[in-house]
Amino acid sequence: MDLPQAVSLVFPRRVILYNDNRHKFDDVVTWLKENAGCDSEFAIKICHVCQDQGRAVCFQGSKLACHEVASALRNRGLQVEVDDF
Repeated sequence: MDLPQAVSLVFPRRVILYNDNRHKFDDVVTWLKENAGCDSEFAIKICHVCQDQGRAVCFQGSKLACHEVASALRNRGLQVEVDDF
């Protein structure tokens, strides 16, 4: 089994955060820490990638965990989607 297949078995889903230019940077960092379990440094990196590239993976996990994180972030008004690897 190659590495991508092994990773997809461990983390079969991911949550993608899209840049929307409506929310404050610091608010999104806080919400990522609260809802995706990120530490401050990683949440800041996610926000920078999102600003620069228009989207960023903010969480990886099981289908259920990804849908829970996505729902919590959507409730904050963020645009996210759950995607397979």
